[in-house]
Amino acid sequence: MKNLFSFVVAALISVAMFASREVVPSDADLASYATGTYTMCIYSDNVCNGIVLNGTYAGWPNDADHAKLLDFVEVAGFDGWYVVSWNDTTGAETKDEGVQAKPIQLDGSGNFNWDYQLGPDAELIRGTADLLPGNSGTEVDIKNIQLGILVIDVKSWKNNPCTLYAISTTSANPEWGTTAGDTAAFYLHKVEISAIPNYGYHFVRWNDYNTSNPRTVSVTGDETYTATFAKNVYSITKNVEHGTISGNSSAEYLDFVTLTVTPDYGYHFTQWSDGLKDNPRIAQITQDTTFTAEFAKNTYTISTESATPEWGATAGDTTVTYMSEAEISATPNYGYHFVRWNDGNTSNPRIVTVQGNGTFTATFAKNVYSITKHAEHGTISGNSSAEYLDFVTLTVTPDYGYHFTQWSDGLKDNPRIFRLTQDTTFTAEFAYDRVGQCGKDLALVWSYDPNAKVLTIGNAGEFTENMQFGVEAPAEMEELVIGNSVTAIGENAFAGISTLKKVTIGESVKTIHNNAFYNCVNLETIFNYRPTPTNAYSTAFDGVDKFECKLYVLPNSIDMYKNASVWRDFYYTYAIGAEETTVTTNDVKVEPQDNAATVTWPTSENAASYTIQITKDGVVFCTLIFNANGQLTGIAFAPGRDGQSMAPAAVMTANGLQFTVTGLDSNTHYGYSLTAKDANEQPIATYSGSFTTTSEGIATGVDNTAVESEITKILRNGQLLILRDGKTYTVQGQEVR
Repeated sequence: MKNLFSFVVAALISVAMFASREVVPSDADLASYATGTYTMCIYSDNVCNGIVLNGTYAGWPNDADHAKLLDFVEVAGFDGWYVVSWNDTTGAETKDEGVQAKPIQLDGSGNFNWDYQLGPDAELIRGTADLLPGNSGTEVDIKNIQLGILVIDVKSWKNNPCTLYAISTTSANPEWGTTAGDTAAFYLHKVEISAIPNYGYHFVRWNDYNTSNPRTVSVTGDETYTATFAKNVYSITKNVEHGTISGNSSAEYLDFVTLTVTPDYGYHFTQWSDGLKDNPRIAQITQDTTFTAEFAKNTYTISTESATPEWGATAGDTTVTYMSEAEISATPNYGYHFVRWNDGNTSNPRIVTVQGNGTFTATFAKNVYSITKHAEHGTISGNSSAEYLDFVTLTVTPDYGYHFTQWSDGLKDNPRIFRLTQDTTFTAEFAYDRVGQCGKDLALVWSYDPNAKVLTIGNAGEFTENMQFGVEAPAEMEELVIGNSVTAIGENAFAGISTLKKVTIGESVKTIHNNAFYNCVNLETIFNYRPTPTNAYSTAFDGVDKFECKLYVLPNSIDMYKNASVWRDFYYTYAIGAEETTVTTNDVKVEPQDNAATVTWPTSENAASYTIQITKDGVVFCTLIFNANGQLTGIAFAPGRDGQSMAPAAVMTANGLQFTVTGLDSNTHYGYSLTAKDANEQPIATYSGSFTTTSEGIATGVDNTAVESEITKILRNGQLLILRDGKTYTVQGQEVR
C-alpha cells in the first residue's frame, strides 16, 4: 500500500504539473511506486470529457500500519463524478467543502480495481495520503486540473478511449434460438446481450463459455458473441398401479420413445388414460409427459371335486375376479368325515382368496366310532373303536362265580360279530353262579344272591372254618341262611364280615365253633330254629353287640335259650313269628298260610326241571318235580303219610313259576330247598330257606297246643294279643307284662 499511495500521489502531481509543462515520469520512478499497468483517459458517457485512472496493484503488506481503504468521494455539485481519496480504516471521513468519503474495501488477496473520474470545472480536489509509511501529516495539494489535458500512459499508450466499438450477437443454431443486444459503444462501456431459445430448446453458453443470460459485457474492442442452444430434456412420468411400464424416464424434445406395459399377476392391461390401447406405445416427446396405464382384474374359475364321490360331495364351483373371495364346502355322507383339501387346508367350509384358476379336491375318510363296553361281572375283549362299516368281534369272559346270559339288546351270541355304524355301547349281562360246593367233604351246597346280598348254605353236613366262596360272598353279604340240614358252623367261618346284618340258623345246627361270627359288628338279628339251644363256643359271637342284636327262637325254646351259655348274653330274646318266615331268598319267595305255602321261583333258560323239597324237623315231608314249563311231573311224600292232592301245574307269573304246597300243619316250622337242573340232571341253580305256617290265618308265634289248652285272643288298644295259661303274649310270642 505504501508504493500504491506514493504512486497515486505522484500520478496526481504529474497531472497537475502537466498542465504547465509536459513531464513524463521515468520508468525508474514508476518502478519505485508500483507494479502493473495504469491508464489515464478522458471521457464522459459518449463524450471524451472525463478522466479515468484504471489498473491493479498488489503487494501492500497486511498489517495494522498499512491497512488502508480505497475510497471514492463524490464531488459536490457534479452528480456521477468521483475523485480518488485515501482514508484510514475508520471508514467515512468528511473532507474540505463537506465532501463525504464512500469506502470500497480491498478483497482478501490485497488486489483491487478502481476507476478515478474527475468532473468538469472542478476547482479544487484535495487528496491526503501518506507518501511513505510513517511519514504522516504530509499533504499534497492538487489544484487547477483543466479539461482537455492529454491522456498520459505512464508506461505505454493504450487504445483511444473515444473510439466506438461494434458489439454483435449470433445463434450457433438459428432454428433452435435467436440473440439480441447488437450495438456500438466506447471503450470499457457496459453493454447487455441476451439469447432467446425457441420452444423445446434452451440456452447453453456463449462462445467465450460464459453461461449468463442475459449478460453485461465491458467493451474493449469489436466483439461477436455466439449463443449455443440445446434441446430440452423432458421427464416421462409413468403411473401404474397393478403392473410396470418399461421405457425411458426422460427424452429430448421431439425424440420418439417406446413404452411397454407388463401387468402384475392377476391383472391385464386395458388402455392408457388417454384412451389409446397400443402396447407397446410409441410417443414423440414435446413436453414433460405423464403416461398412466389402466388395468382390470383377471377372471378365474374355481372348481371343486371329491376324491371319493361315494364318501362325500363338494360345492362352491364359481367364476370370480382376481383376489375375490369364494366359499367352497365339502359334505360327507353318513359314516364319513371331511379330512382336508388337496392344498392341505382343513377348514370346511372355507373361504378361498382367488389368485388363479383352481381345482380344490376334498378328501374324506371313514368315521371312527367308539365301542363302549360295560361288563359288571366280567370283561369284554375286542376293539374299543373301529371305522364305519368295519366288522368287530366282542368276546365276553365272565368273572369267577358268574356266567354270561345275554347282551342288553337280547342277543346271546358270544363271541358277537357286528358291523359298526355309529358310536355303540355294548352291555354284557351276567347271572350269578348260584351254586357251589363247600363244607366238610364238599357235602354242602351254597348259593349267593348279589342283589339281595343273601348267602344260603344247605344239604346235610358241616360248614367248616374259613370257607372261600370265590364271589362277593361273604365280603359284602348282609344276610346268611344256614339250611336245616347243616350240622355245624366252623371256627372263624364268618369272622369279620362287617356288612352282615341277619343270620338264620337251621334246626339241625348243633355246634357253632369259636369266633364263627367274631367281630360281625353290624349284626342285628339272629333266627335260630333249633328247638334246644345250639352248642355255641364261648367266643362264637365275640365282637357282636349283644345288647343291640336281637335273638329269635322257637316260642317253646325262649326260656331254654335265656338260660343257655352264650345265648343268655343276648339282651333281647323273642319268639319267631310266622310273618318272619315269609322270605324272598335268592329270588325265591315263600308265602305261608295255615296249612299251605305258596312258592314263587325264577325260571332259567337252561333248566329242564325244577325240584322242590319240603322238610320238617330234618325229615323230608314231600318232594315235587316240575318240567321246564312248570308241569308237575312227579310227587312223593314221606313214608307213613297219605298222598296229598296237588295242582297239576305251576302258574307262570311276572316273577317266575308259582306253586302252592298243601297238606302242611299250621303254626309249624318247615325248611325248603329248590334245585334247577339241566337236561343232564346237573344242578344249575339251588335255593333254600325256611318258613313257619300260620294258625287260623294269624301268626301267633305260639306252638300248637293240645285240644284241652285254652287260647284266648283279645284286642287291647288296637293290638291283637294272645292269652294262654294265665300269661299274655304278642302274636310274635313275646310275653307282655
